[in-house]
This record gives sequence, structure tokens and C-alpha cells, in this order.
Amino acid sequence: MRSKVIIGAVCAVLSTVNFAVAEVLTVGDFVQAAETNVGYRRVIEGAGRGMEGVNLHLYAVKQPELYCPPEKMAFTGDQYVEILANRARRSPALASMPAGLIGYAMLGALIQTFPCP
Repeated sequence: MRSKVIIGAVCAVLSTVNFAVAEVLTVGDFVQAAETNVGYRRVIEGAGRGMEGVNLHLYAVKQPELYCPPEKMAFTGDQYVEILANRARRSPALASMPAGLIGYAMLGALIQTFPCP
């Protein structure tokens, strides 16, 4: 019984430490790390692909799209990183967002980069 309590306490402490570290990381930090770390690039690409999926769904159900890229444009992971990096350079508010909001930051970057008419 005592070992279960100790294990539970250690897990609680470790999860708190990881959470505190995650809160410090910003979107700007994430973009900078993506220059040399494929894992960070993949997360940014995933955020972009997620927004692409939302946009495709809106188009399919005949709702207004959130952003309007050129027709038949297929984004690469590097392009998503560049789109987010450009917006982060121009917007300190976006760059300082917690990294947990990377999807929201990507959406804002796509809307700003490809506004709908």
C-alpha cells in the first residue's frame, strides 16, 4: 500500500514539472525549434493539416471557408512552418502565445496569409 502512495506522489510531482515546462514554451519558441528539430516541424505541419481538414469540411458542407489559399495548392510541411514563422515575426502577440495554442496560432496565420475575398 505504501509503495502505491509513493508511486502516486512521484507521478504527481513529475506531471506537475512537465506541465510547468510546457507552459513556458511559446509559439515563437516552437517555430525557432522547428528550424533544427523535425519533431517540432511535424507538430506545426499537423496543426496546418488539421486546419486544412476543417477548411475542406466547411467547403464540403457549403459553409464559408476560414481561409482561402490559391486553388489546387498543396501545402508541404515546410510551407506550414514558413507561414507560421512569417506571422510570428510580424506579430509579437502570436509569437508569445503558449505553445499549447499552436493550432489557434496556425489558424490565425493561415487567415492572415490567405484571406477570403
